[in-house]
Amino acid sequence: MIALRMAVGLAIAGCMAAGAARAQDPAVASDDLRARQAALYEAMLDAPDDLDIMFRHALASVEISDYEAAITTLERMLIFNPNLGRAKVELGAAYFRLGAYENARYYFEDVLANDDPPPEVARRIDAFLTEIDKRTQKSGFAGVATFGATYSSNANLGPPDGDVLLFGRPAILGKQFVETDDFGFRATAQGRHFYDLDRPNSDVWLTDVSLFSLHYLEETDGDLDSFAFLTGPRLSLNAERFGPKIRPYLSGEALRSGNELLYYGAGLGAEYSDTLNDRVNLFAAAEGKWREYDEQNDFDGPSFRAAIGASYAPDPSTAFSALAFAESDQADKDYNTNYEAGFRLGAVHRYDSGVEFTDRLWSVAAFASASWRWFDEPDPVVDPNRKRDDLDLRAGISHVFHLTEGWFVQADADYLYRDSNVSNFDLENFGVGLSVGLSF
Repeated sequence: MIALRMAVGLAIAGCMAAGAARAQDPAVASDDLRARQAALYEAMLDAPDDLDIMFRHALASVEISDYEAAITTLERMLIFNPNLGRAKVELGAAYFRLGAYENARYYFEDVLANDDPPPEVARRIDAFLTEIDKRTQKSGFAGVATFGATYSSNANLGPPDGDVLLFGRPAILGKQFVETDDFGFRATAQGRHFYDLDRPNSDVWLTDVSLFSLHYLEETDGDLDSFAFLTGPRLSLNAERFGPKIRPYLSGEALRSGNELLYYGAGLGAEYSDTLNDRVNLFAAAEGKWREYDEQNDFDGPSFRAAIGASYAPDPSTAFSALAFAESDQADKDYNTNYEAGFRLGAVHRYDSGVEFTDRLWSVAAFASASWRWFDEPDPVVDPNRKRDDLDLRAGISHVFHLTEGWFVQADADYLYRDSNVSNFDLENFGVGLSVGLSF
């Protein structure tokens, strides 16, 4: 049983960790691994019935992505002993990596039916089978929805006190506009539809839709409702299933604030990703759109955004990400035109909760970001002699407690601090939320 558990761990880790040595020093590590594979092959010739040497050779082959060699060796192991669950699991994983999903399914289902794997092994095999089902569908839809309660220390997003500027002179803001806390309700929904383009490298047409709604009990000025969608093909730039991909897309959006339409927009963009190895992924995006404001025409204009980043997974349960971005909101009036640049760091860790009724790993995620915003011209109503500059600092943490059949509970907290050279726009907010969600 321990051997089977270790084998499954290695098989699943291989989907993210095979080639880890190459990530450190590709040329030297690859030569060392190939030499090790060759030495184990010679050892197999000297001891053709030694199952331990065969298994080590199969794992060495997986490490250098020589899945055909791994499959040959693992199938030979099953000739000697058809009941080796560890060999079946590695066979399923190797066939999965080659895209031979029905072969992979056969071996995974054989382990579940005949080898009585421990619960954690069965859950991970189920994850493989779920992914196989997704990848063998012609089209499909998946999504997640949440609903819950939230608290905000600054629900109306007002300044910390009433001392503001008006036409460059000190003024006192009404108490109803100064920061006020409140409780409310929050609902979110994200969905993705995919359509397989029948190409060997998993090219698909993707359509993403997202909805967000936040409504407070009293501070209705802080209410928000948003809708956004992206649609376009995700295309491989080479013949590999995993490798550089680009996704040109059309986008659309609409935002309501204070229960009134604020703006709507549409645009064009592209996303790029490249899986360098099973630990490192690069990504970038660029987008241009036009925003039309409902009753504030001075804000009408194009918006541009670009971002570049990377993610690193030291093990299958943990991932870190870093993102740098820049954007520009052009407006009909120059004093509303602004530019922003910043970065965001993130981390996520998934772990086995030990709770028997759950069928998924629990996860904790955190982020921190900083951005700087500056405006083209002074706003004559606020201060005709001072251009506005802002510094935004954000941080947040969330924990997802998966239950069963797609249901989960999510707890989250976030903090925003804005320091502006114009006191009207100083801002501080702390928020917490507790939601129930469903993945489907």
